[in-house]
Amino acid sequence: MLRPGGALVMSRMHPTGDWLRHGGNYFEPRVVEETWSRGWRVRFWTTPLEMTCEELFQAGFVIERLLEPRPSPAGAAINAAAYDRLHREPSGFLAIRARPGS
Repeated sequence: MLRPGGALVMSRMHPTGDWLRHGGNYFEPRVVEETWSRGWRVRFWTTPLEMTCEELFQAGFVIERLLEPRPSPAGAAINAAAYDRLHREPSGFLAIRARPGS
């Protein structure tokens, strides 16, 4: 439920980044497991971007904006190799802002 005039804001792992890491069929939804830094075991669904957009549409939303955030320039001083990679490969998160359709 949204307030009048409200918007849905969500983020998800970039589906192309998931596919680059795990391979297989990009269009086939499936559960994958990863171990993140600090030993965190993460289990999640990987689905194509088309499916995320269709699910939002079916729920009555219209996407206003889709961002593929990249690191800020200060990140280059912390880890130049990761900074460069994150500017070339879609391996982070997507940010989506959607509003109820008419």
